[in-house]
Amino acid sequence: MLRTLIAAGLGLGLAATVASGQTVGIATSNPGSLFYNIGTAVANAANNAGLNTTIQPATSPNQFIPYLNSGGIEFGVANLQEVNYAFSGEAWWSGVQNPNLRIVGMLMPLNEAIFVRADSDIMTLEDLRGQPMTDGYTAQNTILPQLDAIYATAGMTRDEMTGVNVASVVAGADAFISGDAVGFIFAHGAGKVREADAAVGGLRALTVTDLVRGRARGSAGFLAHRVLCDDGGRIRARCA
Repeated sequence: MLRTLIAAGLGLGLAATVASGQTVGIATSNPGSLFYNIGTAVANAANNAGLNTTIQPATSPNQFIPYLNSGGIEFGVANLQEVNYAFSGEAWWSGVQNPNLRIVGMLMPLNEAIFVRADSDIMTLEDLRGQPMTDGYTAQNTILPQLDAIYATAGMTRDEMTGVNVASVVAGADAFISGDAVGFIFAHGAGKVREADAAVGGLRALTVTDLVRGRARGSAGFLAHRVLCDDGGRIRARCA
């Protein structure tokens, strides 16, 4: 399971920022993303404790991690896999290392799913075959291995859908809302999921079960995430 964390540039810590009285920046993904929600909550708590803390959104950690590494901002919210790859220069970082990073807090598990319209006839991952589905994620490279892992649980690959290229998960949700794609991947609890839910009259989250989760383990080291089916009254998402 991916985990959300807050990372800082090496040598910069909360105590140091308090002592200096400077403004503390937290880099997040775009408004509507779960990372934006988390960064806002952390900033509010820090401000209540006497810090002057601001949010600086970017399209994704792909964009702000190098800035964080160079000391351009003090903190950033990202998933652990992304930070590991950024630190080592693996995968989409193509050998470019970001060694000046450290983890200052593990915040929460990151549960995500592929969402479709609740009134559609798409009930399982297999029903996505041949359908227009968000893909590309050119500014958020961490998403493609996650999609590969989720599709692998159904014995599928991304090539079996008609790809709708988007830059980020927020852009993917917008493509879904506008009708360009039948589904989109997003983290539970994000504001954009609630927006999509309201826009189309309800969402269904396609289930990935424990029985088949292990089939995704070999997909770029990512483990497909189990869908949370209990909506807690906050969203009309249903599991197939």
